[in-house]
Amino acid sequence: MRSKSSVLTSPADLAARRAELEAAQRPGARVLVCATGCRALGSLDVRAAFDEAVASAGLKERVQVVAVGCHGLCAKAPARSS
Repeated sequence: MRSKSSVLTSPADLAARRAELEAAQRPGARVLVCATGCRALGSLDVRAAFDEAVASAGLKERVQVVAVGCHGLCAKAPARSS
């Protein structure tokens, strides 16, 4: 990876830097847990369980558990996507 003070001199340099930054931020997987209306049905407990499972499996660097807003899929819960 380049140092923070590197000068970008071409569009290719910019594209390469963007790819580096995106790769550094992108986990191997993301688990999205509703943290709005689904709280009433225990979604915060579900998130805590995912956080614990990810940590105990040593996957914190590869899996990100994210609290999100409503996706309007309550009638189809639990929902998942690949």
